[in-house]
Amino acid sequence: IKYSLKYGVTKAAIRYKTNRQYVYRWRKRYDGTLQSLADKSHRPHHHPNLGSILENVMAQNIKSNGFKLRYFDATKYGEIDFVVQNGLQTRLVEIKSGNDYKKHKALDNVRSVSEWSFESSTVFCKGNIETENRITYLPWYMIMFFTPEQPPEEFKHEIDLSALQ
Repeated sequence: IKYSLKYGVTKAAIRYKTNRQYVYRWRKRYDGTLQSLADKSHRPHHHPNLGSILENVMAQNIKSNGFKLRYFDATKYGEIDFVVQNGLQTRLVEIKSGNDYKKHKALDNVRSVSEWSFESSTVFCKGNIETENRITYLPWYMIMFFTPEQPPEEFKHEIDLSALQ
């Protein structure tokens, strides 16, 4: 490092039989201490496919809870992870694995279409329970409570046939 500072990067690369990019990299890391030159982990900070893995786990839970799996994907609006029918309501469901779970462009695009009416939208995320702009944010573990509405056990229908006489 000191040699490259005194004589230049090219001469240091030639002297130590390496390339200039490598010398630049070491100079950038060096802060005056030997610890700054110690090997660092190459392990990624997060799993690059966590979103797709989490989405598959959630799909399995949604299916086992009794919903039919449907999704929406259109170039104009984007992709909605799941569209579920719950009683007479259609609900949009997004699964978010990152910290920016309140950013959901496709969900916002679809909800803004005036001809389509969605009672509510749900985002499963790493955050806490909250509701904002008719979007309910639920922690991932709450997927077990996300079940279809059950109709009453017994329907009573009374039909007035008096006009038929």
